[in-house]
Amino acid sequence: MVPRIKANDQGEVFKFQNEGDRIDANYIARRTAKTKKQEAAAVLDCDIIECVKVDDKGVETAGPTGPLSVFESKHVQQLLDRANLQPGDRFRLCYDKEGKGGFKVFGFEKVSE
Repeated sequence: MVPRIKANDQGEVFKFQNEGDRIDANYIARRTAKTKKQEAAAVLDCDIIECVKVDDKGVETAGPTGPLSVFESKHVQQLLDRANLQPGDRFRLCYDKEGKGGFKVFGFEKVSE
């Protein structure tokens, strides 16, 4: 009998909500997706190895892992463009602080193993 195969649509979304939220992940790909607000929103698909979520009181807990998608802000787009990641490359992305005008400022590093 042919086994059932799960869909690979990268439907789960990871959202950076609070300063200090961060992921350690393997790069899968980048793509665009139609959303309610945008015709072509930039999306990062990655396999999260480790994740830290920070609540409103600053308490850190382990976040979701596995294949997830992240909507790219302009700053994240710039960081990823510069990094030129290839499938399987490991990286870390952290919501560092809120910048002028309320936009999120991120820290990024490519991990060499």
